[in-house]
Amino acid sequence: MRRNLIAGANLDIAGFKVIWKNNELVIYDEFNDYLCTVNGKGKLDILYGRKGKLDILYGVPEKCISNEYNNTSTRKSIDIETVHRRFGHINVNVLNFMSNHNIVKDIESIQGKLSNCDVCKTSTLTRISMKTNYAITTKALLARVYMDIWGPAPTKSLGGNLYFISIIDDFSRKMYVYIIKSNSEVLECFKKYLYRSERELNVELKCVRTDNGLEFFRNAFEQLLSGLGIKMERTYVCTPEQNGVAERFNRTAVEGIRSMLQDSGLKPQFWAEALFAFVHVKNRCVHKLTGNKTPIEIWTGYRPSVRHFRIF
Repeated sequence: MRRNLIAGANLDIAGFKVIWKNNELVIYDEFNDYLCTVNGKGKLDILYGRKGKLDILYGVPEKCISNEYNNTSTRKSIDIETVHRRFGHINVNVLNFMSNHNIVKDIESIQGKLSNCDVCKTSTLTRISMKTNYAITTKALLARVYMDIWGPAPTKSLGGNLYFISIIDDFSRKMYVYIIKSNSEVLECFKKYLYRSERELNVELKCVRTDNGLEFFRNAFEQLLSGLGIKMERTYVCTPEQNGVAERFNRTAVEGIRSMLQDSGLKPQFWAEALFAFVHVKNRCVHKLTGNKTPIEIWTGYRPSVRHFRIF
């Protein structure tokens, strides 16, 4: 055969008939004539039949196939600049750590050093250090979440939004974001987060920490928390560091958005798309306070794959 892989979907499209039975795969052509049989013997799948009509199938080069089975255990190598861009220009040390310790599935072996990234230099804000301890203070998921709102953005998103809400679980540091047009949508977004997270985890939310923004003082918001027995913690006036987890994420997210838009050449109206991509990446990166696990692994119990990551 000139092909090494048989794609069932392509067989169906081409009009072939496929039957599985007794640990063998039998294939008939579009005229219902017998074409071939695939039998499993140990680690080998041996195909018997007549030639022809299989050239429509996808294949892989012969050198990619070992004598016994497809060898997928060897990790591919990739240059660090490409990985840095795929991961939304996050810290290179984090990438190296994740690669060296195989923190996530399908991460390549990183080669080389990133001596300079012009995008990071021009898009990173001047940071003022908040001398605050951001250590994890809870021992379970949803024991406390941090909630904050950012905006208005200098440019409306493609959907006409100007703000985003960030909600971060203290224990896992898993992040959720919602884009909104006005502060009046905060309550509905919080309900979406509450219902989704509690059903995913089968755990009840215990506490919400926010700043003193007026959007969190609406009667409906307070009544919802009170009715569900959820404790509400508010920061003191002029002390944003008390809600530092959310404040710091917002700052990091804005820098990530700026980096990704600059790198891609997209217009500022795509900031919401960049935000969602950034959060997706961050939830699959290790955090210094969560050991060798990513937020998504702590949240779901499964080690995530990054095979689908592409440059934004």
